[in-house]
Amino acid sequence: MSGIQFGVGSLHLLLTVLPDKIVRQFSGVSWKIDKEKGLSLLKQSISSGGTRAAFSALILVPSIYGPESLQPTIDCLVAAQQSYPKSCFFLYYAGRISRVARNVSLSTQSFSMASASVRKAAWAEVAMKHTVAYEVALNHALQLDWETSAAYFEQLGRARDWSPAFCQYFVGACLEMSGQRQEAIEVFDDVPVLVHHQHHRRSCLDNYVLACVEHHQQSEYQDLDHRLPGLELLLVLNAFSFMEDEYLERCLIMVQETMQSINAAVLLLLDSTNAHHDDLLDAEAQGVVQSYATLRLVKAAVCNALTEYRQAQTELNWLVSHESFLAHEDWLLPFIYWEAGIACWGLDDRLKSQEWWQQALSCTNYHFEYRMASRVHLSFGKCDLLGIHLDSAKILRKRT
Repeated sequence: MSGIQFGVGSLHLLLTVLPDKIVRQFSGVSWKIDKEKGLSLLKQSISSGGTRAAFSALILVPSIYGPESLQPTIDCLVAAQQSYPKSCFFLYYAGRISRVARNVSLSTQSFSMASASVRKAAWAEVAMKHTVAYEVALNHALQLDWETSAAYFEQLGRARDWSPAFCQYFVGACLEMSGQRQEAIEVFDDVPVLVHHQHHRRSCLDNYVLACVEHHQQSEYQDLDHRLPGLELLLVLNAFSFMEDEYLERCLIMVQETMQSINAAVLLLLDSTNAHHDDLLDAEAQGVVQSYATLRLVKAAVCNALTEYRQAQTELNWLVSHESFLAHEDWLLPFIYWEAGIACWGLDDRLKSQEWWQQALSCTNYHFEYRMASRVHLSFGKCDLLGIHLDSAKILRKRT
């Protein structure tokens, strides 16, 4: 019985996180997706204590953890760890949950324990150690410990199991954030070579870091004077929500100082040209404006993470009013719309949030399209639970 509960419950939960166009295919076979039923079946499987109990817990924990459901997740995890105290998987999820709770130090400790708990030559040893190395590297970046983060990504890049190009770019970004410009340039220059030599299909992150380096090289790396590549990576990884306030405040200072260095030049450029589209700007001017826009987007994301939603809206309103200048950075607009939705949600304007997220969903053919679609799908699921419904056709007409 526990096997049936595990299988059916897992399928229900899996289908709830898939995009609508995939889920609709299951409606043709009279399969009604029910997340609550899936959760209930997995809980029954866990309580039975059968052979599938541990697998049910592994499915259940990542399905329910989030800022609004931390306690039920912790309760489930604690119960599972009592039966399997040395399980690397449950220790790994303890690290993920601690990060959601914005306790990054505890998260790093749990990840390290997960890596240490894997027996040598075990089937999961290499995969778990590399996965943990990535998570710990990200945690150090969340604490602005760029030197340690770079060391972990350098290790991952040598292992070749993860994207060497992405790891190399992250190392370069860490060096730049640490003030080691020349060393960062040397590392960045290797990224295109690694991208072109890899045999597997490029990921969205591979394409992103390649585009970043090509942009840097086009300006002979002068654009780094008004870029914060480490914070830009945290932005695209949606990681600011995990960062503790102390480090968010430091990020805000870095962004404001960098913006101040080009603020007057950008505003003068936009005013003096009387331009209304980025095609009317030369390549150098386009690069400066897009760098400035990226900084404002990072600032908005940091403000959202600090729950300073009004300040985030100020930054986002400027970006939306100048969106015609951002066409050459095709990933910026959907991220702007996403953060605008977050700000409106924080200000209790839930319908407006859904409107912004619908606009993000309407953007296509950019590096992070699938990732953004997944985010928006989960957000719409939250809206459905709260009974918030918006006419998507109306929003699309407004965009056109």
